Amino acid sequence: MDSGRYYLNQNVQLEPLINQWYGWPHLVAPATAAMNITNSHIKIMKSYVMAPQIHAAAVKNPAMRGGPFLDLDGNRVDSVKRLLDKTVKEQAPMIELAHAIRSLNEMLLNEARGYSLESLYERVPSILKGYIELTYDLNNRPAIRFIEALLYKSHY
Repeated sequence: MDSGRYYLNQNVQLEPLINQWYGWPHLVAPATAAMNITNSHIKIMKSYVMAPQIHAAAVKNPAMRGGPFLDLDGNRVDSVKRLLDKTVKEQAPMIELAHAIRSLNEMLLNEARGYSLESLYERVPSILKGYIELTYDLNNRPAIRFIEALLYKSHY
């Protein structure tokens, strides 16, 4: 075994990956990670698998820069499909968390009218029980407050 020392060039840049995606802060906190995986990553991968040529054209158009497109020249459908399948399988708990968050948010928007939210706790999706608090924001809109310390200790 070679025990020599190796060095990286000064111009080498490292980018951390989370689930094969660029690692940014919104993929660390469990609730925001679940929402990004479900509502961004999976949607982008499904879109690419269905129409890779649209992605290839969009990334070449400066007006579309920063849009939800994969810059893979339209010829990596099989790899993206494998990553999509892997993500759906391995991130199933996060996808379930995102659906529960969306469901709870819709319930709050439809039923919270400025009065006590106590009666709504019994209808909170079971996977969120103990991890959230129902509240109103400064503009009297219903809101979900995540107890992040508990979420970080959970399997999410």
